[in-house]
Amino acid sequence: MSDSDDVTDTVLSGESYAQAALSTRRFYPIGLRGKVLLCIGTVASTITIAPATYTRRDLISSLEGNAVATGTVAPSLSIIALAGVISTTLCAVLLLRFLWLVEIDALSVEQAIEVIRIEEAILTFAISTGVVVAATSVILSLVGFLTPDLAAGLYASGVRIYVQAGGLFAIDTQVTSGLAVAITLGLLLLYLLITGEGARRRATVPQ
Repeated sequence: MSDSDDVTDTVLSGESYAQAALSTRRFYPIGLRGKVLLCIGTVASTITIAPATYTRRDLISSLEGNAVATGTVAPSLSIIALAGVISTTLCAVLLLRFLWLVEIDALSVEQAIEVIRIEEAILTFAISTGVVVAATSVILSLVGFLTPDLAAGLYASGVRIYVQAGGLFAIDTQVTSGLAVAITLGLLLLYLLITGEGARRRATVPQ
């Protein structure tokens, strides 16, 4: 089947979002489902922070000294990751709302065009305030886990990747990773329910 045939089938299918996508220029080369999955994947990646830091607890203790003597591991990267998780989660919820409207075909073509523009803006916000922040925290937590000598070398150069947070900002990495597990499961469940309902509705539409 040619590309022109695919376009014709899309226009005749009656799905407003699919029609709108043909006439709307996207900045990101991924669709709405891909945007949602990117957000979910970002949140899921922060699950690794607790295992990565607690596995190297002795290393962190030797580098930070008395800062970790309380028995918790609460480097600044933990609260930073949590901020990224919260931002990304909020964006994911908004995108899931749009995905629901798309899956049940509740939008007109004009509304669908507006949704595409908004979802692009949401992803931009998610990347700048969530994805990059969370990814940076995960990478820093993995430095000591994968290459302890590199972490020690960074400290020798004055770069404290495990600098401990204080006061209300002292969030143990187990808390951050635990919340990430719960949020990931919740978002993934919503995604599966929404896409499943969309598939069910399409299956009942006469061809």
